[in-house]
Amino acid sequence: QIAVDHGLDDALLECLVSHNALIETFPIVHYLWQPVVVVTDPTALYGVAVGSDGYVVAVGAGGFNIHAAANAAKPDGWAPGPTLNETYAVAAVDTVFVACGAGSDNFVRSTDHGATWEAVANPTEEMYAISAGIGAGVVLAAGESGIVWRSFDSGASWALATPITGAPNVNGLTRCGDGISVFAVLACAENGHVYRTPNSGTLWIDATNAGTPLYAIAGWLLVVVAVGRSGKIIRSDDGGS
Repeated sequence: QIAVDHGLDDALLECLVSHNALIETFPIVHYLWQPVVVVTDPTALYGVAVGSDGYVVAVGAGGFNIHAAANAAKPDGWAPGPTLNETYAVAAVDTVFVACGAGSDNFVRSTDHGATWEAVANPTEEMYAISAGIGAGVVLAAGESGIVWRSFDSGASWALATPITGAPNVNGLTRCGDGISVFAVLACAENGHVYRTPNSGTLWIDATNAGTPLYAIAGWLLVVVAVGRSGKIIRSDDGGS
């Protein structure tokens, strides 16, 4: 393994490393983190998502939206989008981006990689988390007082789903599966609990309690990781069961 900065000849470097690798070894080139853009308009950026075609969208305080082309690793790859309302989270459903937050238009949707947005729903509660669900076009959003909204058409229309009972605020949503099918959507909450739904919000199961507020959650295949206050990290390797 080697770790290097990005450069003009990344592909050549990887080819050279692989070509000269010893037999029965698996060479890996790691690229160091680097700042690619500084946005001065919002006070903070809260959410980021990547579409299936490589486009990236970030949203933040003051409703500022920035979006990027597939080469978002380059400093000039980012472009400003329109000013939204206060926006806390964004998710990609294939190539469609859906964002949620506070204000007069809680749900907004973009079909052109974040360049323009349309308001699609307006819950009275603030919405803090959003994720693709189980099945094509399914999206779940959750937030204040455990409220959950659901869309079956990639965020074009929304309706209330079963709320997460006992959750004061839901801060994160993710989904997990076996690489072929999605098995469950999981939510992490301010009360330290992780909740699991096998049917995109029709039923929520209290899966575990971390004992401290949880702020974000992510799934990869059957592995789910949630993080929170005081450096707390919890992990499941069976899809959150």
